[in-house]
Amino acid sequence: MSSGAGSGVRFSPGPFKYNLRLAAVLGPALLVAAGLGGRGVLGVFTVGAMLWYIMDAMQYREGAFTVGWGTLVLAQAGVTLNLLLSLGARPPALTLLVVLLSGALLSLAGMWLTLQFRFIQMQYPAVVLAFERLVLTAALPVAAGMHAVGIAALTELSDVPYYLSAALCGAYHLLGRPLESSFHAAKAGRAIGGGGGAPPPPDAVVQSKVDAFWLSLAVVTLPGVSYVAIHAAVLRRWLHLWSLLILGCGPLAYLAAAPDGLWWLPMSRRHIRGVSRLLLVLAAFGLLAGFEGRVVFHAFVPYIKLPPPWSYAAVTGILLGLLLLGLAHATGALGTSLDSTLAGACLLLCTTAGSLAVGVPFHWLPAPMVAAAGLALYYDSRALTEYGVFVAGAMLTAGWLVTAHFWFLDLRVGFLHLHTLCKLALAALAPALLVPGLVLACAGRQLVGVLMLTQAELLAVLEEQLYGAHHHEDAGGAEVMYPPWLVLATSAAGLGACAALAAIWALPRWAHWVVSTLYVAKLSMLVLPEAYLVLPTAALLLAAGAPLYMHEPDHGRRRARLRPWQGLAHAGATLVAAALARFAVFDVVQWAAAGRPHEGLLLGALLGVTAAALMPLVATCYAHNQARAHAARRGPLRRAARGRAPPPAPPPPPPPLRRAQTAMRLVLALGFCGLLLAVLQPPLPRMGGAACPLLPFALCPRLWDERHVPMHDADDAAVWGSGLGRREHWPRWLLVAAGALGLLGLSGAVPGSRAPVVRLAVAAGVGWLVGEYLALEVVPGQPLLQLLVIGTSMAVVAFVTLLQNPLLGSPSWLPLVAVGWAGAFICAVVLQSTMPLPDIQRFRRLYPDSALQIEAERLEATRASLFGVFAAQALLLAFALKLRMSAALHAPDRAGRAPGLAGGADAHGRGAPSDFFCGVVPGAVLGSLGRAMQLEGGAGLAVRRLAREGLSWVPTAGNLCTLLAFGIAVYLNAYMTGGAPEALLMLAPLLLLLSQDPLLLRGLGERQRYLPPVAAFSGYLTVAAALQVTGWALEYRDWASLALNGTMLLLALPLHAVFCKYLWDRRPAPVGLLVALGPLAVLSLLLAQSEEIRYLAASGLAMAALQFFSMSHIKRAGQKAV
Repeated sequence: MSSGAGSGVRFSPGPFKYNLRLAAVLGPALLVAAGLGGRGVLGVFTVGAMLWYIMDAMQYREGAFTVGWGTLVLAQAGVTLNLLLSLGARPPALTLLVVLLSGALLSLAGMWLTLQFRFIQMQYPAVVLAFERLVLTAALPVAAGMHAVGIAALTELSDVPYYLSAALCGAYHLLGRPLESSFHAAKAGRAIGGGGGAPPPPDAVVQSKVDAFWLSLAVVTLPGVSYVAIHAAVLRRWLHLWSLLILGCGPLAYLAAAPDGLWWLPMSRRHIRGVSRLLLVLAAFGLLAGFEGRVVFHAFVPYIKLPPPWSYAAVTGILLGLLLLGLAHATGALGTSLDSTLAGACLLLCTTAGSLAVGVPFHWLPAPMVAAAGLALYYDSRALTEYGVFVAGAMLTAGWLVTAHFWFLDLRVGFLHLHTLCKLALAALAPALLVPGLVLACAGRQLVGVLMLTQAELLAVLEEQLYGAHHHEDAGGAEVMYPPWLVLATSAAGLGACAALAAIWALPRWAHWVVSTLYVAKLSMLVLPEAYLVLPTAALLLAAGAPLYMHEPDHGRRRARLRPWQGLAHAGATLVAAALARFAVFDVVQWAAAGRPHEGLLLGALLGVTAAALMPLVATCYAHNQARAHAARRGPLRRAARGRAPPPAPPPPPPPLRRAQTAMRLVLALGFCGLLLAVLQPPLPRMGGAACPLLPFALCPRLWDERHVPMHDADDAAVWGSGLGRREHWPRWLLVAAGALGLLGLSGAVPGSRAPVVRLAVAAGVGWLVGEYLALEVVPGQPLLQLLVIGTSMAVVAFVTLLQNPLLGSPSWLPLVAVGWAGAFICAVVLQSTMPLPDIQRFRRLYPDSALQIEAERLEATRASLFGVFAAQALLLAFALKLRMSAALHAPDRAGRAPGLAGGADAHGRGAPSDFFCGVVPGAVLGSLGRAMQLEGGAGLAVRRLAREGLSWVPTAGNLCTLLAFGIAVYLNAYMTGGAPEALLMLAPLLLLLSQDPLLLRGLGERQRYLPPVAAFSGYLTVAAALQVTGWALEYRDWASLALNGTMLLLALPLHAVFCKYLWDRRPAPVGLLVALGPLAVLSLLLAQSEEIRYLAASGLAMAALQFFSMSHIKRAGQKAV
């Protein structure tokens, strides 16, 4: 708060209220920063957002906070690195400025993120208030710099100041006016600026008046500064003076006209209003002069027929007279009949002077004069007859202008002749002239709606041809005929007019919906002008929004209720619109992919677009039925849960619930199938896709045409040659079917899907489909190995399903399933090394000179692929077992409080040993072994709870699966990359799945969980460095190198040992020890010849820094507690 440091205003934690405003300002700037960083920064943002969402969903606020700031730090590092790597593409000073802007932007994003956490608000209120003020005041200038970079990348450089001026005015409207603090005790809940009501106390306002002054100064000056920087070499021309006048007076006019735009002035509100009016008049005159010099006498000189200086005098007099008339009307000065008469005479003089200036012949002069007279009469009488005279005169004048200046040209613009464009322009002008008079005269609403619709359609066609012609003809550096800002301006004006007319009930509901949709769809031409996307986009938006506007809700209801045939009709219309928009989807996907897209990707995108278009229908017209039916069904269950009576059986769902569930499931299934097709990209048949099927009478129903031909998956022939044939990866459809079956089981659409038997059957089906895909792709032509891969896949999925949803007696024979999977893994490895490969003779015929080498490479590649399959299965088992143990640890301990223990547990909480391995192992042996392996702490509690269910083997099995997956991953790293050390940074976190168990890792408690990844990383690098150094010495007989690298290896290891000991016992090491060992690691980093040793030294220094900060944090936390 601006001045609340010593005011005694009570701090009140709560949600931050200005997230949407900051998102509108900082969101585009963050996109620009991500674009500057490239794919790496986009990946960092994506992964960081996913991790932040997971942490937040798990209620781990500290972890979410750390992930958020870590993501921003990594993103800034990526942006800096990418800019430094492309340093030669721009001046060094500009690169440094962009790096600083990016750092400031990501810092503000981190502060904005910090404000969302309530525990930060409770612990550090002063920091929260400082962050709130800094974010809301610094966001405007920092985001403006990044906006300028993004605008320069999307538009012409000379247009950047104008777009920047509009962006600054919008940002000031959101953040520059007085805003009440989100943490003030009064909780007004809205922005102060622009609203009525009593103003809050000064201490409640976030910004100070000094802050607002600097923000206003930035809004006024930054566009002009950017213009000067761009045109510094040619600033002495008068044209640039007029441009600077427009850029300076435009924001000033906004500040003077906006509510509370000049609230920071040190005077009373009455004086502020007076100053605002004065500045508005001065800014209007400045804008008038700039418009006259920059637009009229620059772009329209050929159309002014009067010679100078008469042309300057005439145009200046016309614009000044019209400005005075506008100001008089806005201030209400035209009150008496005498004033109206003088205003009419002034309008008539301005019109006559303007007609003479543009060269209207004398026999056409009555037309503009009659139009001016009709408008003046209508202003006084409000009679439609006089307004009709004005429209007729204006249309005749416009017809003469078009005929005199354009009709004689014989050329095509886009796909239309210039004559057609002139007719469209005149036709679009007629509704623009008619609608204001009809609205002011309170004429028929339906007629106004028809005219607005006609104008929107004509304007969309006209602008698409004018704007797309430049891009369609690839004019290169030629001047753009129709700039993009005009498209934005007309769309914004159309949407604003629709909203204003609908607010005063001058526009019918259907017209508001259709016209607004057309103006929104018109913006699609800015995305891909040469694709002409307006018509398919409008059809798709109209079909998607039809349920929202065509069916008004009944009295007392928030949503409309549709009959079944109405819902089917809307769904059919949406499907037809999506089918008609398929070529637009192709063009957009091709533009986004920067190349010809795959047919599976296109079909998936088309299904995704269809699902998104159907979502408004389902969410607004069916979701309320589902929610109401769910409430009706859950009511008796909740009442039974509060009492002692058993809950009644749930009644069958009523028809509205069944329809709602069916509609939602169908739409979600459609979108999920689209996602699967886009990710997996399975091949599609050519017939009916891009090629015509073999039908009589030359019939050719197909999805694509000659201009839109997707890429068909036949890349193997291009890589390996035609001798091996073509592999089009048809088994990918098995993965699509597996995903669809899994979604079907999760959605509850299968009868009895909540029963464990049905879930097991669905899981077995999914496992069979996935295993069949792996068998066909990994070990083709080897039936025995294929059976083993399919069987292990089904066993893994069944194991995971039964572990989470146990059947009667399943905990006792689940270990047999795991042992069977391990035996199948061993058998598959042995068989793969002994069985001959398929197509050996074919390979020997194609490559006679290197047949044995290719056979050995194929054998090794097949073995690696098979190991990859089992590594993924082991990792899935380990993850499922880890989740099961965590669920047992956090589950409420109901069984322990019961009189009798379930699951065969004894009095000490240990499982019945006779249940293990179906009673194969003697129970006495397991009982004595279990008493000898008691665990303490949380792991012991989890094991005791698992033992009640016969699952005491879960931690040990999970550790075995984790170690197996990690070992196979290390082998695959050695095979694929030759043992790259940086890969261990990604593989070592797999060991976080390890947990304390009674057999293998008894000493691995919760505090030591980070030791295995670090120890594995350090040990792998140590062994790899030792082997590499020894191999070099034995191969080259270079014993000096062996001594040097061996010494450097020994110097790099102490920091690793100290850090591993700290992770084990969490006892702080002396800081002097870290300081003493640091130079040794630096020396090893500088002198070592092995890459592994350098990695060891660098990671040791990082570990030392991390250990130092961790010990400092623990020390501060302890001092704070004391």
